[in-house]
Amino acid sequence: MFYNGKSPYQYSEWAMRKRYWKLLPKLLWFRNRIGIFVSHAPAFELGDLENQAHRGYKTFRTILDRTKPRYFLHVHLSYGVIPRKQRYNNTEVTNGYESGQFRRWSSTRL
Repeated sequence: MFYNGKSPYQYSEWAMRKRYWKLLPKLLWFRNRIGIFVSHAPAFELGDLENQAHRGYKTFRTILDRTKPRYFLHVHLSYGVIPRKQRYNNTEVTNGYESGQFRRWSSTRL
């Protein structure tokens, strides 16, 4: 989510929506065949927080609604108040960051 402009990889909701529109033909072609949707950021109200830096994308909810993947994995939030797993329709939403485990695991395999 865009919050301080110090990185080219911070996207506003509008910018993410434009990226979605660009990918829409491919998403529709592969609809119902997408098994896993992986993102750094969570979807809006699915494991996010209210502050700007940790707010999820509404666009991702649209993608989940359109493609109906079996799993959605995000790894942005490490806070204990965020549920590790939850369901959204038929999609299992998983916060892949678990108390620093992701950082230790990924850094040992580089």
